[in-house]
Amino acid sequence: MDTFDLCNKQFSIDQATIVSCFYVIEKSKHRLVDYVMWMINFFKIKTKKIIFTDQHTYDRLFKQILDPNTDFYIYEINDFKMSKWMIEFEWLNQHNKDPEALIHSKELYKIWNEKTEMIYKAIQSNRHKSKYFIWCDVGCFRNENMEKYNSWPSIKKLKKSNDNIILLNINSFTKEELNHNDIVNFEQVDRIGGGIFGGSINACLKWHTEYYKMFQNLRENGFFIGKDQSIMANIYIDQLRKNNKMIDLIKIPNGYKGNKWFYLQDYLL
Repeated sequence: MDTFDLCNKQFSIDQATIVSCFYVIEKSKHRLVDYVMWMINFFKIKTKKIIFTDQHTYDRLFKQILDPNTDFYIYEINDFKMSKWMIEFEWLNQHNKDPEALIHSKELYKIWNEKTEMIYKAIQSNRHKSKYFIWCDVGCFRNENMEKYNSWPSIKKLKKSNDNIILLNINSFTKEELNHNDIVNFEQVDRIGGGIFGGSINACLKWHTEYYKMFQNLRENGFFIGKDQSIMANIYIDQLRKNNKMIDLIKIPNGYKGNKWFYLQDYLL
């Protein structure tokens, strides 16, 4: 019995596990104090959570946290799939290609590209026997009013996507992008939000295969692969081209007043 079938037969409870990570690294997009404030909100969510981190970060930030809904998983960056697939020189080359190199680092690229692998690892252990797995960056919940998110995400909303992966469409794809017959360069534009995504076990396992297949495809063709959003956007176009229905692309409604990057917070209520 392969892993795919094993997961389907053993884990069928209609509940979700939130998967996330946090690493104290030299160059982050925001100040550590900001992340700490946002994580306080994140921990208010009662849904079961798995947070990947390294020993240094755990000892510094998480060791004193006693939350029955949260499990911490020590996973050093050097042990990442991304650290084993590509040597440091290759990651340095990625940094040289990055239009936003001043605010990014090779460690950040590894973390972004490891998200899908972390979901996979969470599914393999699945200690809560969940049917759904949602990646959510620990810094996504920035509104102090967290009461309505106590049971986030909604199982009813997750079921609507069946066995499709849920992705957020930040900005519309152009006709040229959608009709492109090869890889599209998304270095300068945003199409997909990478802060929240996921779905059923089936959806996540299919996504895992397609994500690292596309990662390798872009790598071999010399594209910038530091940002997971560019890889996600190319997967969407590739699946559309093949007429495969594996992605539920969620568009932001007109008039939405919140931060568009975090719209899935409210969509999944």
